[in-house]
Order: sequence, then C-alpha cells, then structure tokens
Amino acid sequence: MNINICLISFHSSPSIQPGGESAGGMSVYLKELSALLTGRDGVNIDVYTRVHDPAKTGVQVLSPSLRVIHLEGGPTDITDPNILFEYVPAFIQRMEDFLEAEKLTYDLVYAHYWLSGLVGEWIATNRDLPLVLTFHTLIYFKPPRPGDPVADRRRMAEDHLVEAAAGIISLSEEERSFLVGNFQLPKHKVRCIHPGVNADLFFPDMDEEISKRIKIDRNTFSLLFVGRIVPEKGLEPLLEVISGLRETHPDVFERLRLVIVGGSRSQVDSSSEERLNIGLDANPEEGRLRAFVKEKDLVNKVIFEGPVKHEELRFYYSAADACVIPSFSESFGLVMAEALACGTPVLASDVGEMRHFIRPGKNGYLFSLENSDSLRDGLIDVVQKGVSWNPARIRKDITSRLTWDKSATKILAYLKEILSKSRS
Repeated sequence: MNINICLISFHSSPSIQPGGESAGGMSVYLKELSALLTGRDGVNIDVYTRVHDPAKTGVQVLSPSLRVIHLEGGPTDITDPNILFEYVPAFIQRMEDFLEAEKLTYDLVYAHYWLSGLVGEWIATNRDLPLVLTFHTLIYFKPPRPGDPVADRRRMAEDHLVEAAAGIISLSEEERSFLVGNFQLPKHKVRCIHPGVNADLFFPDMDEEISKRIKIDRNTFSLLFVGRIVPEKGLEPLLEVISGLRETHPDVFERLRLVIVGGSRSQVDSSSEERLNIGLDANPEEGRLRAFVKEKDLVNKVIFEGPVKHEELRFYYSAADACVIPSFSESFGLVMAEALACGTPVLASDVGEMRHFIRPGKNGYLFSLENSDSLRDGLIDVVQKGVSWNPARIRKDITSRLTWDKSATKILAYLKEILSKSRS
C-alpha cells in the first residue's frame, strides 16, 4: 500500500537535517521517525512546520520521499504556546494556499502536539482525511502554573482533538490508559508505541576537549542534565537539593558538579558573572535559575553549557558519572534512553515510562516527587556508588529493548490500519 503522509509539526522545529542543536524530545522523535518511515517502499512524507530559522525557508528536499516545508507562522524566535496559538489561523491559511498552489493530495494527516493538532484537524476535515495525533505530552500530566493563561485553552483543545482524531499514538502506557479511561475511548483508538534510541549515534565515546571544558576529573562526580530549561523539568528542586548538601553531606557536596546542557547560547566561561546573567530576558526560568546559582554560591558547582549539537550529546553522556532527570512529568523520556545507550546510569523521577526502564541499582535510581527527601537520598546513593556500574550491561539492556526500526514498523502498521478503516 502506497501512503502519502501530511505530517504537521507547527510548534517545534523537526530538526530533520543533521547538525541541529540540542534538539528536544519531539524534534528527535520526528527526525528519527521520518527518516525510517520514508526508507520503506511506498511511504512519502511532507513535513509542514513554521519558519524557525530565517536561513531555512521554503521547501527542503531531503530525499525523494521526504520534504520539509517551512511556512510563516509567527516570529522565528518565539516558542511560547501562549503566543504561537494566535498564529495558528495564519499558518493554516498559508498551508491551504500552498496545498492548492501545488495541487497536493494526501492519504492521512499526522500531527504532533496540540497546536499542530489544531492545524491538522482543519486540514484533515476540509479534505475528508483521517487525523492521527501524537500529543507527546498532555496538559493533564503537567504541573499547573499559577496564572497560566494557556492551560484552560490547551485543555479544551486537547479534549476536542481526542474526540476528533481517528487514531492516537501514545508514547506511554500511562497516557494510553488515561485517554481510554478518562474519555471512554475504544481501546483500538489509542496505541502505545515507544520511541527508540539511535544506538549508532549514542554509545560510550569520550572527548578530551569537552571533558576539559566541563571540568571533568577523577576527583569530581559529574551529574548531567539535558533538556529545556522550563519549570516542569525540575531543575529548581535539584538545585535546592545540591545546595542543601553543603550542610548535610559536605563530602558529597564537595565532589558534586552539575552540567546543564540546553537553554541559551553562550561562548563565555560558564563560571563568569557575564554568563550567569545571560538568559534573564530571553528565558525567565533560566534567568531565575542562574540567579539562584549565584545567590547560593553554586557558581563553581553548576555549569550552564548551553545548547550543543545533537550528534555531540554522546560525549556529554559519556563524560558524566550519571544523568539526572528530575522532571515533574515526562511522556517517555528520550534523554533517559540516550544516556543509558551511552552506558551512563540515570537518576530519574518516578514518572511516565521511566519507571519501567530504570532498574534501581542496575542502571540508576528512581526518586519520588512526593517525598522531599527522595531526590536527596537518591543523589547521595548515586554519588557514593561510584564506579560499580556496568556500562556495557546498561547499554545492552536499553538498546535491545528500544530501536527506532521497531517503532517505525509499529507506527506504519498502525497508520495503515487507520487508513484502511477510513476507506472501508
């Protein structure tokens, strides 16, 4: 069966081209999935996204069966859903104009995240096409932010899209169970398909220059955080725990160093006053955390590395003694899989699918967000456990369980199943 897919990623840059910096989980997902799906006979994908980089506009042909189409959809430097929501109608109109001008037809619309879902529903409804959604994260699983104007709007949109979609691909069993139970959906409408991990990209691989820059040495325990600097990623409670160790466990505090990959670009020394002031305006959360680091005298303990190229992340995972994921919510946790593939143990909050992949004492530790001492105790255990981990076993376990090829095979089968039902 030939299948032409209209894939929509309005909110997030798909980062399908190599060399993208610190790609978020959804960007990595789209990059890996699109490449593998279009590598199969009869599958053609057009990815529609807004212009995120003024240097990347128009149509980019990545292969005979994969294109990325950049359309204007708000200021290029804006990622805030509160602002981007206002540009959804304009993006829809530009997409409609493009489809009509190019005389394009598709078999199915596949949208990612709720903003893309709103675009996808319009396109699918106008063309009588089935709509398939991957939310990546639901508002129901995110901690509420006081005064957040987008929360109610997003909840209403997600509620509507759940009903409008012909099928939903969930990244976790927790989300699948919630959707089926809370919305009383037939079980066949929601399919849980885990992402994969690129074992050819993520493997133990040290880089001396990077190790020196982030001050890795035998006398320190390097803890790595990779991700967006937003409240739900839990960096604030992590920093509070690290600060508290100065009094309760000075030996652990003395050895510990936290490297944060993500956030604002900077070429300045990470411990300097100048770098710590970067991001105060561009990202209020990042600015607030940098200020906290200065206030608590953690400048020599916390390194804001900024974004790095995705293909270079393995050097950071490999250099770290452990990776930490203190998130309040995670649909899956690709950072977890990448770190484990590099043989690095993971200290993670007990949320989403991470609880099913982290084996305490074998490849990391889990801590409970409901227990204020749990993160501290887990961190102390990880630091004190030292070199007793088995990196080869950690890597083998995760790479045998998660592959992008398996994910793509399952997703394609599900898309064809949805398409067959829509045509019957």
